[in-house]
Formats: sequence, structure tokens, C-alpha cells
Amino acid sequence: MKKIFTAFALVFLLSLNAQNLLINGSFENWTSGNSDGWIGSATNLGIAGISESTDAQDGLKSIRLENSSTTHKRFTSQSVHLTADTNYILTFYVKGSGEVRNAWFGTDYSAYSAYSAAGPDWQKITYKFTTGTAATGSEIIFSVRNTGADGLLIDNAVLLIDTGGQLGVNDFEKDSVSVSTNWTHLANFNTKGNAQVEIYNLNGQLMKTATGSNNFAVDVSFLPKGVYAVKITVDGKTTIRKAIKKQ
Repeated sequence: MKKIFTAFALVFLLSLNAQNLLINGSFENWTSGNSDGWIGSATNLGIAGISESTDAQDGLKSIRLENSSTTHKRFTSQSVHLTADTNYILTFYVKGSGEVRNAWFGTDYSAYSAYSAAGPDWQKITYKFTTGTAATGSEIIFSVRNTGADGLLIDNAVLLIDTGGQLGVNDFEKDSVSVSTNWTHLANFNTKGNAQVEIYNLNGQLMKTATGSNNFAVDVSFLPKGVYAVKITVDGKTTIRKAIKKQ
């Protein structure tokens, strides 16, 4: 049974990443100072205005964009193969100073969304659009302007086909179970009832078990940095969440 769950946990984590049509939407992966999967052909923000940040909404890294001008500059994904005449939804988190808006580029530029102003705390931005007949090889655009010296941070960009707001497994269970997903020394849980917790690494090895009720914390200080699958069972119902140990 444990081997079956372990395989399921790994498939579950991989499927979470596979749903995102953007490569490296978490901005965790960088090569020679450039974020993998980004800086598409429609990018006109200079390389000096694009950098890695360790201030992350989730995970270890985000991307910092700097454009102090009142004239917008584009930062885009590399080509994404979208389906013609299909609804899509882009969500991402923004923090810092400046303004950001979105569009997409296929054979031409789409209309832009309204600007959203960044602030001192991470906030979630949602952009919805519908493709035309020519959607293959499209780029997702982040248009930025009026940033301060510290720039505007973007993290966890996720592009999905818009299914009209149908709830997934995690959405359905958010009200009954929550867990902190960025760990240092403690993992904090909030459950409605008695909970059994199992923490697995990506090799499928069970690293920690614990029990608790309502609001409780689990010591994870001994775990090495990395990504973990957290199995939480409450009243016979199970959910699996992804968490990252930062240090």
C-alpha cells in the first residue's frame, strides 16, 4: 500500500507541473543568468532589467523586472502552443513597485489588460483571454512600467485552459485543510478535526509522520532543502499537497 501511495504522490506532483502550459512558470530554473523558458522574441525589456530574486511567493526564487520609464516594456515567455479559439486563464503573483499588465502575441499583439499596481505584499493577478484562429507559437506578455529601484517581482505564473471555474481536488478541500508550503523549521497545519500527516520526498521515501488537531505545527528542521509531498488524512479523507523546504 505504501508503494502504491508513493507512486501516486510522485505522479500527482508531476501532474501539477504538467498542467501549466508555461515552462518554468515558477522561475526556479536559471541558466547563465537567464530564466529558462522566458525572454521570447517579443521581449523588448533589456537584459539589465531582468534578474533573479530570492524573494519568492512560493519556492526559492522569483523574477525581478525593472523599467522605471512611463513607457511600457515587454517581458515574454518563449513560444507556447495554444489551441485556436480557446479560452485560457493566466494567474501569477506580483510584489514590489510599478505596474504590470498582460497580453499575448501570436501573429500580432492582442489587446492589453488593464494595469495592476504592485505593492509591498504578494498579490494574485488573473488574466483571461481567448485565442483566435492563429495561436500556435504564441508568447505570453508581461508589460511593466514605473518600477522603482527594487523592481517589480513576479512569481508562480500558471497558464491553463479556462474550464469555466470548475473546482479541482485542491480547491474543493481548501476550507477543511491548509498547510504552509514554504518551510524552514516548522510546517504549520490547520485542519477541521484530527489529522494524520505523512511527508515524502520525491524519491518516495517516507521522511516524517505526525498527528495533530485543528491548528498544529510539525518539526521539519531536519529535512534537507527540496520539494516534498505531504499526505494529510482527516476523518478518512485524504489530500496531497506540495511543499518546499527552503533551508
